[in-house]
Amino acid sequence: IDITTFEGDDAQVTVLFNGAQPLVENHVSAKLEATLDPNYGNLRRVDLVHDSGVRHDITQEMESGTIGGIIELRDETLPTLLEQLDNFAFDLATNFNAAHTTGFGLDGVSGRDFFETPTGVAGAAASLSLIADLDNNTDWIAASTSVVEAIGGNDNLAVLLALEDQALAGSNTRTFREEIANAMSSVGRLVQANNVVATESASELQQLNAIRDSATGGSIDEEMLDLTRYQRGYQAGAKIIETTEMMYDVILSL
Repeated sequence: IDITTFEGDDAQVTVLFNGAQPLVENHVSAKLEATLDPNYGNLRRVDLVHDSGVRHDITQEMESGTIGGIIELRDETLPTLLEQLDNFAFDLATNFNAAHTTGFGLDGVSGRDFFETPTGVAGAAASLSLIADLDNNTDWIAASTSVVEAIGGNDNLAVLLALEDQALAGSNTRTFREEIANAMSSVGRLVQANNVVATESASELQQLNAIRDSATGGSIDEEMLDLTRYQRGYQAGAKIIETTEMMYDVILSL
């Protein structure tokens, strides 16, 4: 998450979330909790809970890190994709039904839907299904355009197949095939863009770690050289003391 830190005169570090809310201050720390909230469709919001028990909803302020990415996926990316799928399913069901109801099945009956009529755009993808018992009564499929040719006729079937090439999706700007391809490509573009950002962020993190290590870390080679130099210095000092003692012994013996 987005944090900033600063060190006080007493050498204690204060950690702030988003430059304002204190996460750690002196000996007191706050915590994050996930709470079910009807305002988020009974999904979870993120609360910053202070030591005093005061809560702050910071869900919309979580704009970075893993938690921020999950929230953006949940609240922005997925709803947009689901809206595209709902529009696709609604357009498919209504246009296919409109053509199907004009035809006749093998039983000579007309006016049947092929898909269950969607109650609206929202939720159309999740509720998309064939009318009841159609899968067990294939004679209901309206392949003919007239009751006379109900058996053997396929003019209406050709009309249904032709829907594939008509711009009936995406506010009548794309075919159904193009609309699905557009939705899938938007997912691909998002994945590619996020992969690029992740790669760049990993590279930046590696560079920052290298800078930190060069400033605060130590080189094993340099440490060995220093250790050897200090050892030689100690040996030289010991030799001087030894030589000095020998000189004093000689002087005192005169």
